Amino acid sequence: MKVVKLSHPNYEYDVHSLVKAFYAEDQVTVITPETKPEKLAELEPQVSLEIELGDTGAKLRVGEEIFLWEAASEAIADGYKNGLKRFLYRTLSKVTRQELPMGKPYRHPSHEDRLRYAG
Repeated sequence: MKVVKLSHPNYEYDVHSLVKAFYAEDQVTVITPETKPEKLAELEPQVSLEIELGDTGAKLRVGEEIFLWEAASEAIADGYKNGLKRFLYRTLSKVTRQELPMGKPYRHPSHEDRLRYAG
């Protein structure tokens, strides 16, 4: 089981989805300050990833390793949320030594690919 402690509930779904992609065999649970106290007391000792969000970036602790992200260090035309997701993806790739495809490239094939695979 992977328990992720997130300092703010805004990105709970996105964090859960990314962590689950890297730890597909594990049950993933995200706890936030809004988690019920009894569930928090049960799960907090099992936290293996901790994400502290700030106005200008985030801190991610995986085991004993700490990774920092400064939003200003990236050109984030698409906002904090997508920058955070890229940071989490890069960090989990490094920690797990896995490269997963981002997004679904097969979803919208290019015009050339459509022509090539058309019967």
